[in-house]
Amino acid sequence: MNAKRYVAAVAALVLLCAGCTSNPPEHTSSKENTVSVVSGQSASSEQSKTSPVNQTGGTKANESSFPSTQGPLKLSFYGAGTGGYELVQTRNSIPSIEPLPTVDSLCAKSDQIVYGTVTEVTNYDALGTGSSLYQFRVETSYKGDLKAGQTISVVTVGGYIRVSKLMELENASYSHLSQSQQKNGVYLDTLYGAPLPQKGDACMLFLCYPQRSSESPWPKDAYQQTGAFQGRFLLRADGTLTRYVPKDEPTFYPEGNADITFTRFALEQAIVNCKEP
Repeated sequence: MNAKRYVAAVAALVLLCAGCTSNPPEHTSSKENTVSVVSGQSASSEQSKTSPVNQTGGTKANESSFPSTQGPLKLSFYGAGTGGYELVQTRNSIPSIEPLPTVDSLCAKSDQIVYGTVTEVTNYDALGTGSSLYQFRVETSYKGDLKAGQTISVVTVGGYIRVSKLMELENASYSHLSQSQQKNGVYLDTLYGAPLPQKGDACMLFLCYPQRSSESPWPKDAYQQTGAFQGRFLLRADGTLTRYVPKDEPTFYPEGNADITFTRFALEQAIVNCKEP
């Protein structure tokens, strides 16, 4: 898949939630609609940092690291089971997406807001880009009709895609790759460098119903994180909930006007007090 086609596929997946508004504003990246490729290695998350509660600006989330790429990768794919794969390339896409800097803006775009735990993660590549499909057990619901104890499916941009799937979707040979890579190779796709969800992650999720959730091959009844990585606050070792900030995009959120890190109680209060339009 060439760079332009790949970015278009990522942007289309991100915009599945765009039905919340008729004409959402877009973030203009300094590297708009681009994809960076690192051959044969995984992107890595920044070392975790302790950040003040309710800090605004460029706080980095203590996100889960990408899996090690030394040796064969044991990966699970939706509808295809688990197997051993070889990483061909890491591709980081930076499409134009709408920034949602505050809890109020997230609330306004979300159909469901829940706290709970990731119980299972698999890769989902049926839409032509690497995504993660994970199961999430709800502990507490703050908006919407989900109940404590329910397990839901969530799709988010970022994950592995099989070379064989790309060959199938594009009817292309990928002759520049070896036969082994064509058969067992994978690309690791990321969005703004955001790390992938991991089993055991405790999170506050802001979720929306994708516009095309009833269409195949979208997994039945799966939600999507509102604003992609913006709609996930990950529980850190210090007890705070923090969301990812693109480290190479310092202007992604308006300076001095972004909600990044909270205690759980403070985030719950911010949700209760949301001022939706």
